[in-house]
Amino acid sequence: MKYYLYDQKTKKINKKRLLITILIVFAILCLMAIIILYKFNAGFKDFFDKNILKKEITQENTVKIEINSSNNPSVYAYDKYITVLSRNILEIYTNSSNPDYELEVAITNPLYASNNRFLVIGEKEGSKVYLISENNIIWEKDIEGQILKVNVNENGYVSIVISSSGHNAVIITLNPEGTELFKTYLATTYVLDVDISNDNKYMAIAEADTSGTFVQSNIKIISMDLAQTEPFNSIIQTFKADARDVVTKINYQTKNNLVCMYDTNISLIQNEQNTVIKEFDNDVLFADINLDEYIATVIRKPANIIQLEYQLQMKNIANDKENIVTLETLPKAIYAKDNVIAINYGTSVDFVNTGGWIIKKYISDQEINDIVLNKNVAGIVYKDRIELINL
Repeated sequence: MKYYLYDQKTKKINKKRLLITILIVFAILCLMAIIILYKFNAGFKDFFDKNILKKEITQENTVKIEINSSNNPSVYAYDKYITVLSRNILEIYTNSSNPDYELEVAITNPLYASNNRFLVIGEKEGSKVYLISENNIIWEKDIEGQILKVNVNENGYVSIVISSSGHNAVIITLNPEGTELFKTYLATTYVLDVDISNDNKYMAIAEADTSGTFVQSNIKIISMDLAQTEPFNSIIQTFKADARDVVTKINYQTKNNLVCMYDTNISLIQNEQNTVIKEFDNDVLFADINLDEYIATVIRKPANIIQLEYQLQMKNIANDKENIVTLETLPKAIYAKDNVIAINYGTSVDFVNTGGWIIKKYISDQEINDIVLNKNVAGIVYKDRIELINL
């Protein structure tokens, strides 16, 4: 009798375990099926994003900032904010239709740059420049010369490119407190871009020499320590581009890897080596390097004999792994910041992370003028308003 009860109890426990195991396996299989369908079936993906994950946003359910185009407003995004500069007032918004903060900024034709929680604004071909962090003006300065370009790294170190008599350009480098560290003079070349490494040790200069029969692009790496103590010995590396390759942008990404975009390719400067990591052919339609650890390109390729398809390809610069997103149609533009890419189709926008997943999808009933973007928030810009989207 005792054996019979024990046996029955054992059987009952085994049935429970078996049922639990079956449910777990079933749940795993269902999850795998959903992931596969989501990744490879466009119809299922659209349905899941819209009805389950609620990623689709329309004009009816966004926060709107009204703007007056007659005041020539300038819109920019940094950190977790959308900013509107108009009539010397910088309005700073988070997720409401009213500004959370207002700063007096004496600039009418702004040049912007941002990184992490820092925003630098300079007067184009003027002398005024500001460094802003979160919602405060850290410092403001009047610079001798006409400002051509501004840049800031993630720690608040600022570089300002100015025109100056006797030189094609001068680069002024300041610390986060606004103290000038050094000047870099370019007598025969023109500055195309500047960036400061995340560890504050190096400044990279993309320059163009137009004195010959063709434009010669160079990337110079300057030691910021030597620039303050031995300026004539501060250039520690120079990389010359191939003939007629014109550099358009440079960006220090994580681990101080310098990504350089030319009109023909994207290269990576790492461990004193310059390596091409993406060649451009006629099928590369858009490219951007303003990301963390990734580069992004939009390409067209044959889907079948008579049709083309378009892909967003995001390549990890550390391990060469690529994440690919098939696009709805040919986009009008892409915008990249940190780990987010906005794909503008004209009356709709897909916000995609570098892992290849859609964060949000915005649908409009009219043509979009512009998009401003950071990893936290996006602004869809129209003539009379900005629509805010939290990412």
